[in-house]
This record gives sequence, C-alpha cells and structure tokens, in this order.
Amino acid sequence: MKSNTYLTAFVLAFLLFPVLTRASIFTANTSVNAGGETLTLDMNIDTDINLVTLTMTGPDNVFFAFGFGGTSMNNTYAIIMEGNGNIMERALGNHNSGTLLTSSITVIQNTTSGGVRTVQLTRAINGLNASYFTFPSSATVINFIYSRGSSSTLQYHGFANKGISSISSVLPVSMLTFEANAVEKKVFLNWSTAQEINNKQFEIRRSPDAKNWQTIGSVPGHGNSQTIRRYEYEDLDPMAGINFYQLVQTDFDGTQSYSDIKGVEFAPDFFNDNIKVYPTVTNSVVTVETTETFQNRARIQVVNSNYQKVKDIFWDSGNNRVEIPVDDLPGGMYFIMVKHNDWYKTQMFSKQ
Repeated sequence: MKSNTYLTAFVLAFLLFPVLTRASIFTANTSVNAGGETLTLDMNIDTDINLVTLTMTGPDNVFFAFGFGGTSMNNTYAIIMEGNGNIMERALGNHNSGTLLTSSITVIQNTTSGGVRTVQLTRAINGLNASYFTFPSSATVINFIYSRGSSSTLQYHGFANKGISSISSVLPVSMLTFEANAVEKKVFLNWSTAQEINNKQFEIRRSPDAKNWQTIGSVPGHGNSQTIRRYEYEDLDPMAGINFYQLVQTDFDGTQSYSDIKGVEFAPDFFNDNIKVYPTVTNSVVTVETTETFQNRARIQVVNSNYQKVKDIFWDSGNNRVEIPVDDLPGGMYFIMVKHNDWYKTQMFSKQ
C-alpha cells in the first residue's frame, strides 16, 4: 500500500468488547491415596463456555467420591460414583449421607477397565442453588475432600479411607503486558512474561475484523523461565483500516493459549474524509453517507458491545446515503463497521 494512503494511525482500546479477551481457565490434575486405593481428579474450569469438566478415576467395585466447598462431610457438595455405575450429587450431612440433589451434571464417560472406573462429566460453573458448589473462575488452588468405601453402594467409608487435599493450576505462561503501536507505516508489537513453563513459541495473528485470522509471524519462547522476558515483533505491511492483533502461545506439547486482542487503525483519505456516520446518539436511525460514488457495493455491519452482529446490510453502488433503523435494538453501545474493498471504517454510537 502506498504511503500517501495513510493519514493517521492510532491505537484502539476496544474496552467495550470484553468477549474478545481470553477467559480465565483453570486446568489441573492430582491423585490421592484413599486407604490403599488411588483416586485421581482432573479439573478444567472454562469461563468462556461456563463449564466445568471433571475426570475422576477410582476402583470399579466400590464407591468413591469427591467433595467441594467444605473440609469435612458436613454441608459439603459431593459427587459420588458407586460400584454399580450409578453417579449422584449429594449435599452431605454431619457425617451422614445428607440429601440427594437434583442432577446438574452431564456424564460424558462412565467406563471400567482393569479394575478402574473412569468417569468424565461436565457441569455449569454455578450451582443450581446454595446446596451446590460454585466453582471459582479465578482461583489457582481448590480444596476438596475424598473418600472410598468398602461396599458397592454408598455406606460409611471408614476412618482410613478419606482425606482432605487440594488441586492447583499453574498457567504455563504468565503474561505481563501486550501492546500494539503504530510507528510510521508499521505496527510495533511488544509483550512481556513473568513466568514461562514449557513455552515453545508465540505466533502473531492479524485480522481485519477480529474473527478471520491470519498468522503473519512467530517468535521463539524461552522454554522455562522465572524471570521477566520481553518480546517484540514488527508488522512491516499492515492493512489499511483496522488491524487486530493476537498472540497464540504454544507449549512444546502443543497446548495453546491466547492473549487479549489489540487494534491499530491506518485510515486512508477515503474513509477519513468522505464517509460520515451520524448521529452518535440516537433512538431510531443511524445514517451512513459518502460524498464519493462506490465502484461496487459496500457492506455495513452493526455489532453490539459483546461483538455480536445484529445487522448486516449491503450498500449498493450509486447510492450515496443509507439509513439504518435501530429502534428495534436494546439500549446500549454499538459499532457500525463499513467495509469497501480492503478498507474498513468503524464508528461507535449509542442507542437510547
């Protein structure tokens, strides 16, 4: 792109798009000894989809259980796997079986092999009511109790077959900063980490709309590090319009995590001077107008503050003005995105 097509370059802080940032994810596993039998617990909490996934193993001929939200059997939410394959949720009483709860789980796997039962299930992060445990979305350590019995169905487990433990999650890479800045006709990306475990590399992705991504480069990681590490990358040929950037961090085992999204705009004359979007506050109509004639039709999309598309309109060539009714939209902040060929213009407005 020729340099005279660029008028301004500025960083966009898309704070109204919280859905674009990566959700908190807790991933960890542990094992405990319950009276000579090994029980394992694998936990994944994903706030992006509001889901907890638990994978638990134990003996297949007797019951075993994991409880959350307490340090004893009293008033603790428990998931119990019986030797006959039955799975239940209970609000435990004071050293008794307590109350059977309405099932809030979806069982993905319940199999036995070699004397070991493997159960995988999912559940919403929040419980149905106060009797259920609400899994924390930002904790790094979660306490739990465990037990296994000597009978197939739920009975007293015995003093030696129970315990209290915890499961902890350590993020492989702890990101400190990530910034994207326009420097002349380039975009300069820099980021830093406080800790790295098994970090193979960072891929740099770019997109015109924060949905359709292209990998434009990569930077090797430091493997394992407990000190602050700083990285940088230059995009020498950014697109005209908005450039969204995201880092994809990859471990040596292939596990990936995603950074927040940053935006930088390079605006050409046509979109700065000749396309107008007004008013910025309305309760009925937003008008998009141009003083130029399109050679082919443009596209107009309206997205809400959660980056969900709520309107999609084609703007035919030869028509210099289009009115978009918004009286059917709930009140709040919205963005109009106008796309013509390779150019983008984004304008925010408020629906009263």
